[in-house]
Amino acid sequence: MDDDRRRDGGAGVHGGGINKMQIRGIRSFSPHHAMNIEFFYPLTLIVGKNGSGKTTIIECLKMACTGSLPPNCRNGQAFVSDPATHCTTEVKAQVKLKFTSATGKPVICMRNFSLTQKRDKKEYKAFEAALQTFDDAGRKSNLSFKCADLNKMVPELMGVSQAVLESVIFVHQEESDWPLAEDKVLKQKFDEIFAATNYTKARAAALAPDPRPRPSPSPQPSRRDLHAGARRDQVLQD
Repeated sequence: MDDDRRRDGGAGVHGGGINKMQIRGIRSFSPHHAMNIEFFYPLTLIVGKNGSGKTTIIECLKMACTGSLPPNCRNGQAFVSDPATHCTTEVKAQVKLKFTSATGKPVICMRNFSLTQKRDKKEYKAFEAALQTFDDAGRKSNLSFKCADLNKMVPELMGVSQAVLESVIFVHQEESDWPLAEDKVLKQKFDEIFAATNYTKARAAALAPDPRPRPSPSPQPSRRDLHAGARRDQVLQD
């Protein structure tokens, strides 16, 4: 295996993969200096002391791909680094992810956030996200999207459903026990992962009767009508 395949996150082997990520101002990561993380094929090990940011890396991967905040982060207030820690009233944060799409093309996803210390509360904001794509000639184009639109677009580009990214690949350690949940929750999770709802709807549509009205069959002539018609034809001939 050559070095290029080791560095491309598996893009050369599977058609898509995660290459690099840049984190700034998220949890323990500094808002003043960006931390660059490179992913290797076939395996990347993240090793560090408690509180060094190992879990934050997975949280940022999940945020970049699906737009989902981690659990127990107080609606984003505990996701962005605390302004008080940096002796300021506002912290600007960013997660930038470079990945290879399912079609083998490089894509860069950028999400920006801020946490502002108000007089009596902290205010978290998520701004419009940006997507940078490259054509076959290497020319890049930048597009801005609402967060909800990008949340759907990135999984489609990666060729993986949002449910699989959230509940399997980037599942948070505090939510990893969902297979032990009650039957109703477990069924809902599996339905989302295997897209069972879409299959059920498609099957129901295929088996549903045709709603279009069918033409009524022409009434069959009785024997009396046939006899009268034959006599009329005979009269006309005579």
